[in-house]
Amino acid sequence: MPKVIISGNYFPHRDIKYIENNETLEIVPFPKLEFITDEEIESLIKAANTADMLIVALFGTNADKLERLCLERIHTHKALWTFDSHHCYEKERRFQKYFDTFFIAHSPYLGKFNDVRTEWVPDCFLGFDIDHLKELRLRSLFEKNVKYDVVFPFDLNNNVNFLNLAQKLKEYFQKIGIRYHLGPAQSGMANMDLILKSRIVLNISLFDDFNIRNFEVWGLNRSLLTNKVPDHDNIKDVDYSSTYFFQRNFSDFGQVLQNALSADNTPDTSISVLNSHMLIHRYIEMINKVLGTNYFIKRFNESKSQLAETTSWQT
Repeated sequence: MPKVIISGNYFPHRDIKYIENNETLEIVPFPKLEFITDEEIESLIKAANTADMLIVALFGTNADKLERLCLERIHTHKALWTFDSHHCYEKERRFQKYFDTFFIAHSPYLGKFNDVRTEWVPDCFLGFDIDHLKELRLRSLFEKNVKYDVVFPFDLNNNVNFLNLAQKLKEYFQKIGIRYHLGPAQSGMANMDLILKSRIVLNISLFDDFNIRNFEVWGLNRSLLTNKVPDHDNIKDVDYSSTYFFQRNFSDFGQVLQNALSADNTPDTSISVLNSHMLIHRYIEMINKVLGTNYFIKRFNESKSQLAETTSWQT
């Protein structure tokens, strides 16, 4: 039975039941790097050295926190899954010698690492498990609670340019008379609620990063208004008819926004996220790539009309 240690405690525990033949796979999670104690690090080292694989999930730009793990004492296959190479690949380079594989969330940055095996494993619908998204999918399909035409949740900590951009967007949205919300990105259910109250979610990538917002918007069946990055072409199983791409210089932003506002319906993109782009899918993909296994996740195929018949929601 393969044994995999996951450091970062981002593993969606409830989703284990959706892994086919899950009784043949042992997964042992450890706390997030920010909170792990010295005693827990010792336990992690011991567990990793009796396992087939260690996956370290690195979120954020502080790659230096990897030093605490004493990686040189771990002799199993070590994989780093990094979400923010577009901000900190130079720091992450220092740790190549400690890992066998780097899984990079943004493919344009694969070439930044020459001393370790690299694989592309993109972002996903993060922070919620499959059962959570199934509930959110029902809300997205049947709840009638749209408050905004466009929302733009942005992270002030990532780039202060968003403040200047938000001010320009505010002036433009007021000029054309649409309902909007511009403000710092929230987390958890507050973020989900904001997306569900909107028709269109604006996303802006400044560094060719294929970020989590794409999957959040697709997962909640809202129209996505974004500049295109290379990895959009690498995701083949999402219906892009409700994704509207504008040029990074905003030269066609007004027209593309009007196209999105004029659309009557959005397709059920949530089913693609449920079937391919949850956190559990990414971990199983990494396990299969390294260990040569063939684990897979249960698929869902309930249509909107079928859901309406089997739940209390009405179309």
